[in-house]
Amino acid sequence: MTLQKKLDAYSETHYSPWMSMLRIATGLIIWIKGYLFIVDSSSLIDILKNYFGTGSVALAMTIAGIHLLAGFFIMAGLLTRFFSALMIPILAAALFYVNTRFIGVNMLDIYLSALVLLLLIFNFVMGSGKFSVYYYMIHSRKSRETDEAHHAFKGEPITHPLDKEGNII
Repeated sequence: MTLQKKLDAYSETHYSPWMSMLRIATGLIIWIKGYLFIVDSSSLIDILKNYFGTGSVALAMTIAGIHLLAGFFIMAGLLTRFFSALMIPILAAALFYVNTRFIGVNMLDIYLSALVLLLLIFNFVMGSGKFSVYYYMIHSRKSRETDEAHHAFKGEPITHPLDKEGNII
């Protein structure tokens, strides 16, 4: 059994609705942080200059874009495990290298980074859940397949007949 199937089986049996609220809150925090990186990129660029030199501007914009994209997808519950796995190294680097090296860093930033890192690990294990776009897409596909099988069993056409103009009769 692959890791994906093991995690899916575990989350199917242990997932509850309040966990979706944690997933949405995690995505919202990441999305807001990405927005703040875009609005005020100078602080992120200054921090990254110590490690990467001249390439820090491109890296800062990449990090901000990944935060925006990952936050949106985690909030929606689509590709949650993929974006959680993508964000875990970024947040671990932010927590252990950036926040602990600079004395002027606010302790709230360190605690928030640690909390979001733990929530990302939690979301990686638990997945999207039942209140997500992923769950809707999977079950809508299954319902279409069962509807098609139901219509084929009865001998009814799967599509509706159309007139000359393309309207449903």
